[in-house]
Amino acid sequence: MKKVWIAIAAVAIIAGIALLFSGGEPAATPAPEEEVSIPDDRIGSGIR
Repeated sequence: MKKVWIAIAAVAIIAGIALLFSGGEPAATPAPEEEVSIPDDRIGSGIR
């Protein structure tokens, strides 16, 4: 059972660090920017 608790603690720590680096909600903003850039790349390759 110790391994289970260690795994849970590791996931919690990683999630906490991710929230600290992302600043919480702002993590949602980079995704739309990436989605916007992907169609531009496809359009550019289609023209070529």
